[in-house]
Amino acid sequence: MSNTDASGEKRMTGTSERREQIIQRLRQQGSVQVNDLSALYGVSTVTIRNDLAFLEKQGIAVRAYGGALICDSTTPSVEPSVEDKSALNTAMKRSVAKAAVELIQPGHRVILDSGTTTFEIARLMRKHTDVIAMTNGMNVANALLEAEGVELLMTGGHLRRQSQSFYGDQAEQSLQNYHFDMLFLV
Repeated sequence: MSNTDASGEKRMTGTSERREQIIQRLRQQGSVQVNDLSALYGVSTVTIRNDLAFLEKQGIAVRAYGGALICDSTTPSVEPSVEDKSALNTAMKRSVAKAAVELIQPGHRVILDSGTTTFEIARLMRKHTDVIAMTNGMNVANALLEAEGVELLMTGGHLRRQSQSFYGDQAEQSLQNYHFDMLFLV
């Protein structure tokens, strides 16, 4: 494990030191990416994911797809519920969803994130046929239950109850095993 110091020289970095440096980056930037940290410290993405899992258990970070976010006194410790988020900006969400659904054609494979706008997209997909949809969101999956022409795939993984979404290595691995035409992260 090495890191490049200000002089450009590589130096060894142990687990504790690397984690401390990741915490500093989180405090400075608010978020970090697995691939960036892996390249910076010369360790595998699995090692970085383990570091981020450790920091999450310590209450320092919250893991998100591809990285982590700082969890500090300025970050709400309780994420708003899906129900609370659904009640916000409903007209805009429906407008975005309507435009998005018009892009989806028979034969398409799409990924729908766990957001409340993607829930609206899923609701409008009920009449679509010959579409494969993968999601990490239970709310989105429930909206697609009645869409008989849509083959539903779930990522699986660890459940984040408040947002009704799956996250973690299993969720990321599921996404890497398929090829998709579209991705909706709204």
